[in-house]
Amino acid sequence: MPFLTVNTNVKLDTMQREMFLQDATEFVAKQLNKPKNYIIVTLNVNPDMCIGGDLGAPCILAEMRSVGFKDKAGFARLLTEFLYTAIPADLDNINIEFTDLSAADVAIGGKLLG
Repeated sequence: MPFLTVNTNVKLDTMQREMFLQDATEFVAKQLNKPKNYIIVTLNVNPDMCIGGDLGAPCILAEMRSVGFKDKAGFARLLTEFLYTAIPADLDNINIEFTDLSAADVAIGGKLLG
C-alpha cells in the first residue's frame, strides 16, 4: 500500500507520464519489497509551482507514504535519484516528505491492514 504522490512543474507528454507511472510503481515495489498491486502512484503536473521564489525553476515535491520504512535515509537517496533521472529537475529542487503510516490507519478493499 505505499502511496507515492509526485507534484512537478516540468512539462511531460502523455508517453512520459505513462512511463513515469509504470517505472515508479516498479521502483517503489522493489525498494520497499511490497507487492506491485498495493502500490499507488499519482503524478500531478502543475506549471504554477515555484521553489525559492523562482517561478521558472523545474522542481519536484513528492510525498511518500507507507506502512514501515526499513532504511528511510537510503530510500530517500534512491528515490531522489530515481526522480532526478525520470523528471529533469536539479537535485536541490527535489523535495520528499515521508510519512510512516500505522497499519491500523490503512485499509485495502475495506479491510484495515492492522
